[in-house]
Amino acid sequence: MERETPRGPPGGGTAPPPWPLNLAKKFSGTFGIPPFRHYHEDIWIEVFKHIPGSGLIRLSATCRWLRSLVAEDSVWRFSFFRDFSLPTGISHLFPCPLVHGSWRLMYFNIMSFWFKPGKNIDWYPIGGLLVDTQSLLLTGMLALPQQSPPEAKDSIEMTGACQLQNVRPGIWIAEMDTIGCLTCKECHCLGKTQVLDAHHCEWYPREDVAEYNDVGAHVNKNVNTAAAGIFNPRHLQSKDVAAILNAKSWIRPHLDYKAKARQTPLAVAISTNIPPNNGLLSKFQAAQDMHNGGDIVSVRIIQQLI
Repeated sequence: MERETPRGPPGGGTAPPPWPLNLAKKFSGTFGIPPFRHYHEDIWIEVFKHIPGSGLIRLSATCRWLRSLVAEDSVWRFSFFRDFSLPTGISHLFPCPLVHGSWRLMYFNIMSFWFKPGKNIDWYPIGGLLVDTQSLLLTGMLALPQQSPPEAKDSIEMTGACQLQNVRPGIWIAEMDTIGCLTCKECHCLGKTQVLDAHHCEWYPREDVAEYNDVGAHVNKNVNTAAAGIFNPRHLQSKDVAAILNAKSWIRPHLDYKAKARQTPLAVAISTNIPPNNGLLSKFQAAQDMHNGGDIVSVRIIQQLI
């Protein structure tokens, strides 16, 4: 029987040899090294910095070698800044968290608390806030006070804002919550309470360390918006703070009564349009870490219709 001559490619010439099927074996060399290990570990670490936290967890379950690289703390430090809307370019300036011992553990603790089952459906995570000073400016409106008394309680009563001292510097995490009024049967309000929270990242969410104490309260009459903000007072002239104060660029339309939050690395704020009312009560609270110097590690602004 005459043997059939193999056909060449269109246009003549010799057909290329078939591509090997076992590519992993071809490129593994004589030592049986998987193909992905031919790249330096530093290259993979840089790649991992652009993978979401959930993807990193799944990736670490593939093999021991990848799990050891994913456990690199610089990967989770970068992910922490990225996922909390902070500038990743300065992440290397922040040391390892003392309380948690690693950025990975702190990332897991905060994320697991944020998305644990049973949280209020009207709860919303906002993002990170950089605090490079021992003070925070809290306001019950989207405006900065021109002048205010030194005492926080007097300042809140007069201006609806105060500057708290003895605040622990570092990275703070902000969130908002909208809950039903606990005294609705007595005060006959419209039934909603709005809360803006911010916690130091190493204290968060260790609510058993300290209790919240009242700082002061302020009443606004004839308002159509419930708004609150937390600012880094050292950078009040920055573009980040200006973006928060430019309320028209981010608040909802007049008849839209859903709450909305705005975050920049130096300020956070919330705003909710409200129907006609008798006034808005804003309560300011702070919590101290009495086990480590008594620094303020958490602040809260509670707003309720009256």
